Parts: sequence; structure tokens; C-alpha cells
Amino acid sequence: MEKTLLSGVWSFSPSESFDGSADRFEVRVPGSWRSVPGLQDCEVGVYSRRFSLRCDEIKEYTVLRFGGVFRKAEVRLNGVDVGKHNGLQSPFAFDVSSIIREGENLLEFIVDSRRTDDELLGFCSVYELIPIDFAGIYEPVELLTYEKAAVTSLYTPVDLNRNKALLLFDTHSTLPNTATGTLLLRLSRDNDCIFEKEFQIVIEPDDGEIRIELPVELFDLWSPEDPVLYDVEAALTESGTTDTFKCKTGFKSFEARGTDFYLNGAPYYVLGYGDDFVFPEGLPSGKTPEDYYFGIRRAKEYGFNFARHHSHFPFEAYLDAADELGLLIQPELALANVPRERFNEENSKLFIHEWTALIKSYRRHPCIAVWCGGNEMEWGFPFSKQLYDIAKQLDPYRPVESTDGLFTSHDVDDSFDFSSIVPAEYTDYLPIRELDDMFTRDFSGKPQIIHEMGNFTTVFNIDDLPRLKKSSLGHARTKEIADLVKQKDISPLYNAARKNALQLQKLCHKLNVEKARLSANFCGYHLWTLIDYYETTQGLLNSFYEDKAFTAEEFSIINSQCVLLWDTDSYVFRSGKPAQINVKLSKYGSDNELKGRLTVTLYDKTKELARREAFCSFSGHGIFSVLNCTFDIPDDDAQKEYTLKAEFKGEGRGISNSWSLFAVPQVHIGREKEIYTHYLSRYIFDKEDVPIRYYGIPQPIGAGQLIVTGSLFSGMLDNVKNGASMLLLAGADTFRQTVSNNSFKTPWWDPGRIWYLNHTNNIQVSSVIEEHAATKMIPYKGAWKLDLFGAVEQAYAVNADALGIDVEPLIYGVNTDFDRLLYLFQFSYGSGKILVCTLNHSKEDMKDPGVEYLIKSIINYAMSDAFSPKKQLSDEQLEASQKR
Repeated sequence: MEKTLLSGVWSFSPSESFDGSADRFEVRVPGSWRSVPGLQDCEVGVYSRRFSLRCDEIKEYTVLRFGGVFRKAEVRLNGVDVGKHNGLQSPFAFDVSSIIREGENLLEFIVDSRRTDDELLGFCSVYELIPIDFAGIYEPVELLTYEKAAVTSLYTPVDLNRNKALLLFDTHSTLPNTATGTLLLRLSRDNDCIFEKEFQIVIEPDDGEIRIELPVELFDLWSPEDPVLYDVEAALTESGTTDTFKCKTGFKSFEARGTDFYLNGAPYYVLGYGDDFVFPEGLPSGKTPEDYYFGIRRAKEYGFNFARHHSHFPFEAYLDAADELGLLIQPELALANVPRERFNEENSKLFIHEWTALIKSYRRHPCIAVWCGGNEMEWGFPFSKQLYDIAKQLDPYRPVESTDGLFTSHDVDDSFDFSSIVPAEYTDYLPIRELDDMFTRDFSGKPQIIHEMGNFTTVFNIDDLPRLKKSSLGHARTKEIADLVKQKDISPLYNAARKNALQLQKLCHKLNVEKARLSANFCGYHLWTLIDYYETTQGLLNSFYEDKAFTAEEFSIINSQCVLLWDTDSYVFRSGKPAQINVKLSKYGSDNELKGRLTVTLYDKTKELARREAFCSFSGHGIFSVLNCTFDIPDDDAQKEYTLKAEFKGEGRGISNSWSLFAVPQVHIGREKEIYTHYLSRYIFDKEDVPIRYYGIPQPIGAGQLIVTGSLFSGMLDNVKNGASMLLLAGADTFRQTVSNNSFKTPWWDPGRIWYLNHTNNIQVSSVIEEHAATKMIPYKGAWKLDLFGAVEQAYAVNADALGIDVEPLIYGVNTDFDRLLYLFQFSYGSGKILVCTLNHSKEDMKDPGVEYLIKSIINYAMSDAFSPKKQLSDEQLEASQKR
């Protein structure tokens, strides 16, 4: 086979016919015509270029191959109509043996980028949702010439059940009848020949297959950890004429067996992420594998072994790069969330055609782990089973799922070898407290992957604005935030919010991944996503593959085949009491025995407080209990954050992990003031040896009293005006601008209630602490941590900026407009003072030692001399702020 690459500068005319517009532009192939000034709004056009061939360059069989065209093509060569293609994802080729000629040739074709309403291919896929101007010829155009009998492609599966590596060569022959010939096969690695042999073969007319089986022991199998590739050279000779095929490939086995994945015969945990077609430097169509090296290497540094390509097939240069560097991938058909009733006979036929062409074209790549029919098609295709059967016919050695993103394992039918499940609480909720079992809900009896896990965003980095203006990523949202910060003059607030959002994202990811690894029902996950999406910030890295909250070293500790885990339903313990510590091991990568010594240590900063050790031995794979013990927490009169560290040292390997452990002392309410409350709040004072008076009918109360109330009953505000103090445990119906459903996470930066199945409001950015002397009374350090989860999750907040009230915030978050959402604030009213708290304080919440400690600390602060607000609200201001 000889290849002539027809890339370079082509002539382009905006037109819907070959004889249309006389306007001519120069465009680069491969590439997008919309990158050319004057063509940004063009939807259809005609490409043309001339090329010359010598007589000796023309052979018996000549093919024009197009790696990819968005989306429809009509091809003409030397004035002869060659054929049409509709597909947008798949490569395609036309036999031009009878049309090609010596000397100059003229190649023309019309490309139409439009999709009709009835055409579902591309519906809701990343091709159509991204802000990149994607149109035209995005992969190379090649002229391929062959002798009468030739090898045209190769597929190299591994059959471990028979200990065979297979080399399946596709052939094409222009001979009129069956013939005999020889195939000289040479396999080499790093230029060293490992196998060479000549085979006598039968050559069928038209298309055929040559099947060669070799002992699997001849090869080192390909894996992400050791991506071994071989150069294959196959010389097919018939009647003295030889055609030589060359290819680089690898040999691997990836299978769904029982409820686990196995790579090359060993159990394997899928450490995946979402790739959403994000290109910081612009669409890299038709570039070389080297253009993808940096991104893939960064993913591997973070411990990832798998990339799920959201509703798209990556470019072939990317597949070559993934082969070389070692990254398993899941390509998908270009569609998402299509209602079943939208399919008809015509568009169903197109999907099946694309599916067939894509598998046949790309199955040679060892990086491809599985075939997937589309994104979140939970309603199913009318032709799901047909997709599955076609994949198994063309590639029986790879797992198949007709769609990913199912919402229940009950939907996993016989068109799935495995399934990717969306936890019903969705991706941005934390598996803690009542949702502690979020990743253990479903069980399909097949391997299950958690779909699009960990949608935890951060604050936009306005410092990246100069780079974003020069990239393809868009910068409208970042500029909007930058303008807002400048307009409101809130740089310190913005910087604090960003810093805290990064800390919160880091905490959420760690908790989420570790809870997933504790699940016996899943053997993998796809984090959503590796890098920031266009105009959003949910990536583990930013859009330029740079660190955000984690370093690669930090994240790879939990993103590994073997991970030490702390199985706990609480991270908050009582000072002076024992804490139960249950350390487990999630072990994959091999069923071989792993043995060594485990050390679990409790630290106060760098000071070692206690240690437990055990010798451990584990065979097989899955989740193992390593050490179940107790640690006595020091008796301290202040909240403390300790570090729990687990280290396993075995034969030639070490595994470690660490966690924050929070301890709070038992707080008792003081007697500095006489406390009045009403029956709705009396539970707060249960088991407290302090006199509590019931607030009934209005009565004279002054500076020596503290009112603790959840509602403003008649006379209470008059008491405050006369000098009393009040702790107002405000609810949703207290102030006009109360924000409910706040969540222990950062938002998706699309303010407002989103349609996901959880009940968060998706507007809160992060927790921020104002520099206020009173905060020393409360154990906050600038960003929410897990000791505060019970107090914050789903708590109400008061939007002080929307209310326009001038108060002193002690604890607050900000929303996407950087308005302050107050959880604890204070002000003077008349001769008295009011401390407003919206943090969780229900009877159920108070069972959490962290919540109890916080609420009782706030009560004690409200009775202390430190409670001395400097801001004053008038009758009119307070009344205007209340919900009536």
C-alpha cells in the first residue's frame, strides 16, 4: 500500500452546488472553515484541490479515504460523481480506481454542516454543544493505492481462554477468482524482530480475511501501566507482485467477568474521567499524536487509567497517542438524552451505519476498552440489541453497553455487558449522613461504573482571563465575574471565595472517591470532568491542565488500584472519648497475595498521639477489613482537628492515606444571663443544668436576660429595645430574602435551581469567614470542613445584600453574584442586641456532636460581653427585612 496525503491548503467556496458561488477562500485541510475570516457563519461549501500522479504511482486498486467530515459530504473526482456520505463521526472511503488518472486530477466535494430536526445523529452531543466553530474536513484526506491483492487493515484481539493472540487481517483483491499467495509476517518491538514467518494463504476475490493465531506468551500485553506496542509488517505476494501493509498495534484483553473488569486476566478498577472535547488551543483536527501527549500524561499523573469520551469518538491522532502512552478509552456515538419516540427508520439506519463503520475503523487500537452507543439514553434505543449484536459480531472480545448513564441497574438488559449508573441523588451531592450509602444502592449482577461522578465546581479564576481571551474556550463567564468584582470592589472577598472553593472541592472529591471505593457494587467511576468545561469550572484541573485544588501526587493516592480507606459515618468525635477506627483496603490490579505491615497513627499536627500496628495478608480482590480499633481522643476544652494516617508497607510496595478527624469538647451553657425560650426551642437545653424560663405573655425582660427563640412572638422585640439580648434561630419564614436548600458544595455556576434530582439551590459558592473578633468563639477556619457538615448542609441563609441591611456578618457564604448569604450575623436594636443564626439546630441535628458544640458555643457567645454589635438597625429597617 502506498499513501498520498492530501492535506494542506485547499480552495473553498460558500455554495450548495459544485457550480455555485465564485467567491474563493483558502482553508486548511484538515481544519474548520469557520476559523477563516468571512466564513464564520457559513453552513455549506465546496472544497477543491488539484494533485498530480505519475504513472508508476497508479496501481490496480485506488481508494480515496476521508478520516472525518462534519457532517455530510458529496464527492466528485475529475468531474465524475464518486459518492455521498452522511455520518459526521466515521471515516469513509470510495473506490476511485476507474477515475484516477496520470497527471493532474481535480478533487471536489460539497460539505454540509447542517442538521435537520429529524436527524438525531449529533443531537445533544459535544459536537453541537461546544463553542468551537466545528465544520468541514476535520481529519486527513488520503489517497491509498494497492496492488491486485493487498492487506487493508488489522485487528489484534487476545483470547486468554485459549492463550492465543490473534492477528486478523482484512484483505481486498481485484482478482477475478480465488488465488493462492504468501504472507510474510514480521513483528518487531523497538526495532528488534520478535517474530518472522511466511504463511501460505488463500486470497478470496473482493474482501476477505486472513486469520493468524500466535501464542500469547510471545507478547508483552498492553496496559495503561505498560503500553507495549508492536510494529506489524505484512507483505502479501501473489503472482510475483507484493503489497506491504504496515501498522503499529498492541495486544490486550479487557473483559467484563462477573461483577468486575479484568485487564489481561487480572481484576482491574476503572479510574476514569470524562473527556468533553475541550481544546484550549483550538480544534486540533488532523494533528499528530504529540498534540495530545501533554493532556494524557497529566491524566495519568493523577492516577487515571480510563477516559470516557462524552458523546463523541476522539480524533484518530488521539487514539494513536492513547495507544502510545497507555490510556483506556470509551468512545461513544454522537447523541445524548434523545427520547425514544424521536427515532424513525431513516435515522435509526444512520446510527447503525455509523456504529458499524466506527468499530471496523478503530478496533485495531488497543486503547479502546469498550464500545458505547451514546450518553444517558436511559429510555433506550429501539435498536439497542442490534447495536450490541453488531459490536459483538465485529469485535467479540470487547465489552459493550448500548448506553451509559442509566439511573437504575434494573434497566441493565441483554444489550449491556456492564453499565454506568447515575446515583439517584446525582453527581454533586455528598455521600454522607443520610446519603452515606449513595454508592451502594443498586446492584445489576454485572460490572458497574459510577457515571459522571463528582460535579464539584470552583470559583472562576479571573486571573486566567488574558489566556482565555486567546484560547478557544470562551471567556464570557470569567469576564462577567471579573467585571462584577471590579464593579463591587470586592477583590478580597473574591480571593477568599476562590481559595475556600478550592479547599471545598478538594474535600468533596476525596470524600466522594473514597465512599465510592467502599462500595461493593461498583468497580469503577468516571469523574466529571478532568479539566474545566467550556465556561464552567467543575474540572479537577483547569482548562489548561494545571493543578487546582489537588496536586497529582495528592490525588493519585486515592485514585489508584489499591487504596486504604477509613470506613466511618462520622468525622466528628467527642473529646476525651474513644473513636472507632475501621480501616479497609480496596484491592485491585491482581489477585496475588499482598502482605505486609499496616500502621495507623493519630497525630496532633506533627506530634504522634497514638499508634496501632498489624501484620496483614490479602488474597484475591475487592474490599478487605484491615484494622478495626479504637483511639482515645485527647480531652481538650477546644475543638481540635487531628490527622489519622494509615500506611501499609509490603513487599516492594507502599500504600498510604490520611484523613482529618475532628474532636469537640462537651459544651455546657453558661449562667451569665437568665435564659428565656419557648417550647419550640426547649430541646436545645436538654440535659443542661441551667434554669430556663418559658417565654409566654409579654413580660418585662432587660439587659440581664437572653431570649432564645425560633420565632418573633409578641413583645420580644420590645424586650430587646429595652436592653435584652436575643438569639434568633431564624427559619425560612423569618426574613424576606432567605435562601434555602444551600449545599455543602460549590455550584455549577448556572445560578438557580437546576433540574437534577437533588434539592440544592445551586447558587452558593463557598463558605467565607469575615475577619471578626467574635469568630474566635466559633471553630471556623475560612472554609467548611466535615466537622461543620451537619450544621451547614441544607441550612437557610439570609441574603443581606438583597435586603439592603447593614449588619455585622460572622459566618456567611456568597452566591454567584457575590452577595453575602448570612448564617450568623448580629446587630444592635434599641438598647439591646440580636444575634441571628440560621445554621441547622433541629432536635435531630443536635445529636451531631459538632452541631451541638456549635449551637451551644453560639448561645454562650450571645451571653458574653464579646457580643457587642457595632451596627444598628432601626424599627423601619428591621420591619422591612422581615417576611410578613
